[in-house]
Amino acid sequence: MDRKNSCAFLVVLLTLSSVKCLENLSNMNIMQAMASTNVGAQKFASWAEEALIASLLRGTVAYTVFVFNDTAFNTAPVEDRQIINSISGNEAKREYLETFILQAERNTDSFPGKSSTATSLNGRTLFIERRRITFTDLGGTYGTEGVFMNGAMVDTTFRCSNGYIHRLVQPPLPVSSKNAYLWVTQPDLPSINTVLFKEMLIRLQQDAQFYNDAVPAMAERKTLTLFLPTQTALSAIPVTKREALTGRLLSQYIKMHYLPDNAVFTSYLEHQESYQTADTQTRAIFMRSNEKMLVRSGGVTAQITQGNITVQNGVIHLIDRMLGYVYFNVREQINDMCTTGGLSTTCKFKALIDQATPDISTLVSQNGVNMFVPTDNAIQMLMTYRGIDMNQNRTMMDYVLRLCILKDADLEVSRFNNNYDIRQRRTTRYNDFLALVYNDRNDTWVNNGNVRGRIVRPDIDCTNNGRIQLIDAVPGVPWMDIPTTIEYDEYLLYTWNDIKATGLNNYLRDMSFNMNNMPLPSKTFKDNTYGQNVFGTTQNPFSTQYPNLYPNTQYPNNPYPNNQNPNIQYPSNQYPSSNQGTCGTQYSPCQFTFFVPNGTATYNYGLTGFGQTIRRDSARYRYILRRLIIPNQVISLERMPTFGNSQRYTSDTGEEIMIKKETENTVRLLWGSMSARVIMWDIGATNGIVHIIDNILSDTSDLSRDISGSTATSSSIFVISIVSCLWIVLQRLEY
Repeated sequence: MDRKNSCAFLVVLLTLSSVKCLENLSNMNIMQAMASTNVGAQKFASWAEEALIASLLRGTVAYTVFVFNDTAFNTAPVEDRQIINSISGNEAKREYLETFILQAERNTDSFPGKSSTATSLNGRTLFIERRRITFTDLGGTYGTEGVFMNGAMVDTTFRCSNGYIHRLVQPPLPVSSKNAYLWVTQPDLPSINTVLFKEMLIRLQQDAQFYNDAVPAMAERKTLTLFLPTQTALSAIPVTKREALTGRLLSQYIKMHYLPDNAVFTSYLEHQESYQTADTQTRAIFMRSNEKMLVRSGGVTAQITQGNITVQNGVIHLIDRMLGYVYFNVREQINDMCTTGGLSTTCKFKALIDQATPDISTLVSQNGVNMFVPTDNAIQMLMTYRGIDMNQNRTMMDYVLRLCILKDADLEVSRFNNNYDIRQRRTTRYNDFLALVYNDRNDTWVNNGNVRGRIVRPDIDCTNNGRIQLIDAVPGVPWMDIPTTIEYDEYLLYTWNDIKATGLNNYLRDMSFNMNNMPLPSKTFKDNTYGQNVFGTTQNPFSTQYPNLYPNTQYPNNPYPNNQNPNIQYPSNQYPSSNQGTCGTQYSPCQFTFFVPNGTATYNYGLTGFGQTIRRDSARYRYILRRLIIPNQVISLERMPTFGNSQRYTSDTGEEIMIKKETENTVRLLWGSMSARVIMWDIGATNGIVHIIDNILSDTSDLSRDISGSTATSSSIFVISIVSCLWIVLQRLEY
């Protein structure tokens, strides 16, 4: 019954596409419609024949059926397909199918309110949720209304002669006939062990008052959501601490584990959506992190490891930590994550702390310490791609550790407003450098020491008011060069393809990065561009930002079916690496500040007539992009102190551009009469820094601009790099 959180996030994305409200198949009964190409549910229909319920769906009595079509089944997670395929025998198949059949005509509008329930043909409870699904990115917030059944979204409703078919985007999993309490005492899934959780419930029975206050509701509530700590999670608690939980305190912790009157499925949850727990003083906050779903309750953040187990009175989510119970200080928690952290182990960071100077060890051990802790994988990246071993560099070790430790007020990111423009700053122990924390793309990020990292496990509370934020980067030490930094940002994919088409990826490359040519790690997102320029695709790649904006007017019948200029604008590798050249050398790479347009800016630029023309002239387009590069400087906008004044710089083309910091959170890049807002800044790289902007600074004058002498700056930097390299070699020869 494992519902992957990545699948849940996919459902959220699917809701952003156009959803057919109703398709009329009144000339067919339900069985005929399911087998038709319109619905495409041949597997569901064949099971209905085998289970001997097809005659019901061909008859004149009205039914409503929630079905998955064959495509939804074939693209479902492997675990889900295995569960459904394991249903064998006609009786078992009949039980499954009847779970999703209602003996009534029910279109989606007939389900009342935001949340409701329906009773299926075999008496199972189905949980219906109607809500506005929103998605926030650098271009804004977008959304659509969705209807969900047990967390599976309805994408199309079909009106048949004898009822309705609601087609789902994913196959629903079986619903248990047990309530949440009975399921905990005897799980339907043999792989689930609940012995330690049951022991706590039995221990609570010693005091009837507290037991009755916390436990019976799991069976008696008509609707609830239960967070069930796994056997592994409870085993990780030291035995003496676990057995010390009794009475009022244990009752309070148990109540932090369920939401009364709400059956909440992960598929439609928004980042930082919260609900009241049975403990009236505590709310449960859901958070997304790199397509994982987290829940925070009672000061503890846990990951949902197996979610959306539907029972008769709600839904159960298995979690990897007990909520509410904090029993380690910061140092002990780091040590524990080293041994039990799985993919988020912290052994390498623990080793750094073990070697730290006495004053740093004291800072880590003091009351109220808040700190960032990089995962082992983040530290390993530096060794793999840059050859950096911080254990052998005490200066760097001290620098990183002090950036990780906060000096001022505590940091609780789960209480942030889910708004990109809301940013919080915290002072670190390294020269009072500021760490910038913000929400973006259904994740929480930190920018610290000019390195951006995702907070993969936020708000790990510790005793003595300590707190840890687990991150996937090492503050102060980037592992990627500028081109790789751009390539690994999902919202820069189409800009990245343009950069490659103009050869700038080679120009911006750091020759000292990944000298051993190690394979780069897998991306955390799917590249749906397939390496194409935005106008080489057959559909709008930013449909969530520009839904049906140009359906039949500007681009009727898609005049650009595959690639408008297959052998002129973007042929296969028109600009090989040897053609454009790399700035600098392995020993002396060039440094850049690059204001990179996001995908929306690239798309908008291509909608303009002059933008389309310029994009077909790769040398001219390269010039436009180089206008956004400041060579030989690494400019941190966070540390730029002046508000309201513009600072002038010479771009890579030799033109003057200006940076204007209007407020603490508002920075603009200016060229002539044009401006672009910097929407994300100080993304450090091995050879400079990247700032993301919302506009390409270009106008019609660029159509006729003389670009023949635009390589002077680039050439001079390259010459300087060569001279510097030769000087270093000569100095070494003298010794």
